[in-house]
Amino acid sequence: MSVQERIMEMVADRFNKELEELTPATEFVADLSADSLDQVELTIDIEDEFGLPETPEDALAKILTIGDLVDYVESTVEH
Repeated sequence: MSVQERIMEMVADRFNKELEELTPATEFVADLSADSLDQVELTIDIEDEFGLPETPEDALAKILTIGDLVDYVESTVEH
């Protein structure tokens, strides 16, 4: 399973959406009505799932879409 597929599944589960409703362009706040708590909980889940270090605040501020999250995880996992 690719990073994108796993993240899409995790987002679908957290926000009670069908996978077919999500794309890399799906925005957490505008499309999924995510609040700051949702974003923090998803971030913790992602960090745990992929064995990532704690995500810096400046990086979190740039993650607006599922695609942004996938890009961040892929670039962090590669290092």
